Amino acid sequence: MPILSIHPWRASCACLLSAALVACGGGSNDDPKDIPFARVQGDFFGTWPVQTYVARSDSEWSQVWNQFVPNFEPPVPRPVVDFSAYTVVGISLGWGSNGCDGVAISRVTETSTEIDVEYRRLSALPGQGCGASLVPLIDFVEIAATTKPVVFSAS
Repeated sequence: MPILSIHPWRASCACLLSAALVACGGGSNDDPKDIPFARVQGDFFGTWPVQTYVARSDSEWSQVWNQFVPNFEPPVPRPVVDFSAYTVVGISLGWGSNGCDGVAISRVTETSTEIDVEYRRLSALPGQGCGASLVPLIDFVEIAATTKPVVFSAS
């Protein structure tokens, strides 16, 4: 019966190739990392255009705030944000039909190329009593200051 022989250089190449595949993990090292966020505190009750929002400076935040049509007079002041430390991201889905409707930014992740803001639409559970009033579906959060593109996705 013949004996199979492996040349030493072939074995070395095979070992090096295996080590390289293990080192690269066979995939991307750019897995999303959760980043902390905090809700912007303020009175957002009113009409907001249905869209996503990103403000990296006070002037951009002012432009966002100028799109807001408050339901009450006098207009509420714009929340103060330290843009040297934070970027504001937000979403509006228009109006909800009752007090149990809402929208919430639920997770923010970062890769080497972008920030992903996940949000979810909240609605009444079966049998849950809800107030019969329209509510704005709006949420704003602060994240660490960033210049990366921001994308939004429903979760």
